[in-house]
Amino acid sequence: MSTASGTISYVRDELDRITETVYENGKTVKYSYDNDGNKTGITYTDGKKVSYTYDGNKNVIEVADGDKKTTYTYDSDNNRITKTEGKETQESTYDIYGNVLTVSQKEDEDSKLIESYEYDLNGNVTKHYESG
Repeated sequence: MSTASGTISYVRDELDRITETVYENGKTVKYSYDNDGNKTGITYTDGKKVSYTYDGNKNVIEVADGDKKTTYTYDSDNNRITKTEGKETQESTYDIYGNVLTVSQKEDEDSKLIESYEYDLNGNVTKHYESG
């Protein structure tokens, strides 16, 4: 495949998943997968690695990127409830239809609402509030 920045080629496995991206400059990005088809890792030419861990419902529960770790939790409907990165946790609430109602940011003990949504009967967003 040719792009404005050069030619990119892809290596695929027998399940047609991309296992390697090769750039014109010789740099590569390699991808690994588990038996369920979830991407479990990315390895860059410089040796940097990113790994992904999943729960039994195929939800990402952890992303490890060097010293940085991000964790996620989900409710019984597989809606993401929390995203924690260092001392910051982003929490989301949902209605019975799985629509996001609120997103708040919590650092240590302080919590603030950063987004809220309202929906019509068809599930379309009618109001969206975002704090600055």
